[in-house]
Amino acid sequence: MSAKAPTSVLSGAPATVTLTAKNSTSTSGGTALYDLGYSYTMPPGVSYVAGSATADGQTLPDPVQSSLANNAGTLLVFSNVSDLVAGDQKSIAFRVMPSTSTLPVGTSFTGTAQVAGSGDARMVPTFDGTGKPATNTTNSAAATSNATAVSAITVSKAEASPEHERVRGVHTHPTVYTLTVQNTATAPSNTVTVTDYLPAGLEFLQCGGVDNTTTGPEYPGAPDLKAATSANATGPGQRRRRRCGDVHGRSNGRLHADRGAAGRLGSRVPDHGAGRGRRTGPDHEHRERLDPHAAVRVLRTDPPTG
Repeated sequence: MSAKAPTSVLSGAPATVTLTAKNSTSTSGGTALYDLGYSYTMPPGVSYVAGSATADGQTLPDPVQSSLANNAGTLLVFSNVSDLVAGDQKSIAFRVMPSTSTLPVGTSFTGTAQVAGSGDARMVPTFDGTGKPATNTTNSAAATSNATAVSAITVSKAEASPEHERVRGVHTHPTVYTLTVQNTATAPSNTVTVTDYLPAGLEFLQCGGVDNTTTGPEYPGAPDLKAATSANATGPGQRRRRRCGDVHGRSNGRLHADRGAAGRLGSRVPDHGAGRGRRTGPDHEHRERLDPHAAVRVLRTDPPTG
């Protein structure tokens, strides 16, 4: 089985845990398991979110909860959830909430899961007070979820192109990446630096309404791109570069996020002089302030293929 949780969660926000059980016996002649049950132990300071459990998109009854010995945390037991035929797998998901006082920003938590199935459809597996399978169990397995860090902010990145299409062409097919920063609702966050890397093959052009254009090589050692061509050339020739103010590979852009604030990274970037917005190696880094109306715009810079 496996137990998965997010690698980080905002302080004061719930985290979703997913438990997956797999019947690894052959689909032809394998042994089915019945009345599948799950247990999950949570450390002190983590609680179950009522009404959050689902399986295959259907709501599950809330688990039976009990306290572990020696104040070691809480035990959840989901009983008789489903059957599991040979070669198949089943998952359940639920949310847990870390306490802001017991688990402040900078701490982390994990949990331990166990699953049990019966070879007799009339027998429902049970679990003892520690979460281990106790009776009516033919097969069982255990897993520990990955650690979930409690964070003050989260950053997400989105791009609008369909997954099956790649950005193509040189300066004729731009795309927009949107970076969204969200702050915890428990307290403001100050002097936060957000860093984003632009991979090789992409050129930083613009963010927000700022549109500056220069010509010249994209980075030291790149081919000369200043030969005269039409304004919309797609091959070697004139190259357009657009910047938010100026983007420097190691700029010191800072942002202040109020309690519960969210927004996209935008155009208030420290000005470090002309020409500093160019990529200088395989990865291009830029750091920006919070602007609720801006996004980062990039283009592919691959040479033409025909």
